[in-house]
Amino acid sequence: MYFQNAVRIALALGAARTLAGVESLPHGFWAMLAVLSLTRTTAAQTKATVRLALAGTLLGALLAAGVLALVGGRTTVYAVVLPLVMVVAFRVGPVRGVGWAQGMFTLVVSFVFAQLAPVTWRLAEVRIMDVIIGSMIGVVFGLLAWPRGAQAELHRAVALLLRREAETVERTTAAVVAGEPGATPDDRELQRALSLAESAYAQRQSEPRAPVAGAPDWQAAMMTGHHVLWGSRRLLARSGPVLDPVHRDRLGGRTAALAADMFAASERAAAQIPPPPAGSGDPARSGPSADSGPSAGSGPSADSGPSAPDGEDAAAGEVYPDTAESAAPSRYFGALAWLESLAVDVERVLAPCRAAAPDPAPRT
Repeated sequence: MYFQNAVRIALALGAARTLAGVESLPHGFWAMLAVLSLTRTTAAQTKATVRLALAGTLLGALLAAGVLALVGGRTTVYAVVLPLVMVVAFRVGPVRGVGWAQGMFTLVVSFVFAQLAPVTWRLAEVRIMDVIIGSMIGVVFGLLAWPRGAQAELHRAVALLLRREAETVERTTAAVVAGEPGATPDDRELQRALSLAESAYAQRQSEPRAPVAGAPDWQAAMMTGHHVLWGSRRLLARSGPVLDPVHRDRLGGRTAALAADMFAASERAAAQIPPPPAGSGDPARSGPSADSGPSAGSGPSADSGPSAPDGEDAAAGEVYPDTAESAAPSRYFGALAWLESLAVDVERVLAPCRAAAPDPAPRT
């Protein structure tokens, strides 16, 4: 997001500088200053800012033109008034908004230039023209380059993050099953995806936004990324024996179900379309667990089936073959608890989607 914003501002500044040079605009740097101060990260926000800025600049220019016409070349008057105008401009502008800031800044630059060289009321006219040119350049480049700001980028970044989370979960549990010795994991891809998602989310939070029904819980998705990162590092830093077939199958089944839910959440995050109407089903739940109640790993009996008929885990409420649990290594239980917590995280990510598009009525 920072790179995109830098590219947009650089292109707009280049256009303003080119136009000022080709057209020989008097005080053309004011147009570049307008580009810097008025261009926002979304086209809608830029247009709203430009409207206020132009109104403030027009009022400030009218007042400045009146003062210049009355005072004329008596620079002592400008020298006395300028400090007061600057105090008001730099204190009121940030509080009252961009319109006040542009209006008061117009007075400031008019009084400054009146002390440097003889000026007339037409200086205010030049100020208005330069601000209009800079504002229009900002609006045009805001419309051409990423007009929706961080919204689209947030969808892509979170979708990528959820895919990286699923891949990390699969690699980590595979290492636990195989009894690989403790090592420092290579999780740079997950860290990069997490940084991109957090950057896009921070940018989105700074933009005017309306609530979007059916969008995933972005913050929950990023917290899930942290949980995946921390849990994977702790599990892979430890060593343990190769799991026996019973525990290997149980951990593998839970991992496959959780990874499927994460990939489904990634598809929902990537989709920038409204959710389906009520009664048409939830695409995010169209995977293997769509018709079987809660997603795998998120509640009781998530792992029950023909391969686990003989005993019951009191903590998770799951059925598994009758075997000595004390024979399983501690890393196995750590991985199982980690998967359980991640399943709850994924449920939180998709909760707004399911609230906006409730499941159809159960079939009789």
